[in-house]
Amino acid sequence: MSESEHSLPASTTSEQDRRREDRRPTDGPVRVRIPAAESLGKLRDRSSGGLFLDMDGDLEFDVEFEDSGRSVSRRARLVRCQRLSGTRSGWAIEFIGP
Repeated sequence: MSESEHSLPASTTSEQDRRREDRRPTDGPVRVRIPAAESLGKLRDRSSGGLFLDMDGDLEFDVEFEDSGRSVSRRARLVRCQRLSGTRSGWAIEFIGP
C-alpha cells in the first residue's frame, strides 16, 4: 500500500473549525503514564523500516500537567501523533471523563 492510501480524505473544514473546545497557548511540563497493556490489530503493510497497523481500541493513559498553578491528573486517549523532528513527536490527546 502506498503512503497516500493510508491518508485520511482531504477535508474542506479547517482543524480549528472542527475543535469542540477553545484552545490557548500553554508552555509547561507534562507527564504521561502508559500502563502495560496488550491490544490486537491488523498488519496493513510493512517495509524494512517499519509497519503500518490498524489497531482495535484506543491507546489510553494518565496525563499530569499544571493548570493555573495547580496540578491536574486526567485519563486520556491518543487521537493523533505527528513526527515533529528527530525523536520529537506531537501528540493530540482527548480527555476521558470528567
